[in-house]
Amino acid sequence: MRKSEDDMLDDYSTLFENSAGIRGKYFEAATGRPRPAILESDIRAAFPTDEAVNLALRQVLNQTASSREPVAKK
Repeated sequence: MRKSEDDMLDDYSTLFENSAGIRGKYFEAATGRPRPAILESDIRAAFPTDEAVNLALRQVLNQTASSREPVAKK
């Protein structure tokens, strides 16, 4: 016997309410590259290029890394 459409909707609601629902969870596996970072508008204005963001993050890492080697550009 087939469930009515309303019963099916209840089943889907229960399924999705109990799931972890992580956005972009399979992006890297599907595309072969890491998930992109989403920058807020003020950060985008201060660091308009990928290179500017990477340079700033490397500087922060190098300043805060006391027990590890400096981060080299790949």
